[in-house]
Amino acid sequence: MWGSLAIAICASHRVMDSGCFSSFLTAWATAAHTTGKLLIQTYFDNHSSFPAENLPPNDDPPYENIVAERYVFNSKAIQKLRQRLTMTSEHPLSRVVAVSTFLAQAPLHADIARRGKARAALLGQLNNIPERTISSVPKHAFGTWISSSFLEIAADHTAEDALGENFPALASRICHTTV
Repeated sequence: MWGSLAIAICASHRVMDSGCFSSFLTAWATAAHTTGKLLIQTYFDNHSSFPAENLPPNDDPPYENIVAERYVFNSKAIQKLRQRLTMTSEHPLSRVVAVSTFLAQAPLHADIARRGKARAALLGQLNNIPERTISSVPKHAFGTWISSSFLEIAADHTAEDALGENFPALASRICHTTV
């Protein structure tokens, strides 16, 4: 291509998450292709959220077998899940909790099918923290805004949770471990 420009950008996940990175690049590209005026104002004010200086390097061994999947859920299916969960709860649960509960059942069920019996489990997930979760975080704040949550399930509860017999209780526990 004649007259084109390619720019490569590399950033540490310690400094920014993918949502922040995407917003920043969108604002930059829009400003470059239009009037030069920023349509999205990125906030760099929250320096306390950035990592401290001189953190030790990440020495984790390389992962050899990584499987990444993207699942897109129909909004009507999510609404059905939420209704199923809300019947036993006084407060409507979020879409994130409904889908997380549904997804949590899959590895539990697969483990029981593979081993023939239930065993204790630890479920973990990372959640992007949007501006509506923490009011002091602006929509286009620059940084890494994630929360991790972990749920321990005893062996005697694993079978109930995997088979959906205790779907609302599992959702309630996931809700309490999630920001």
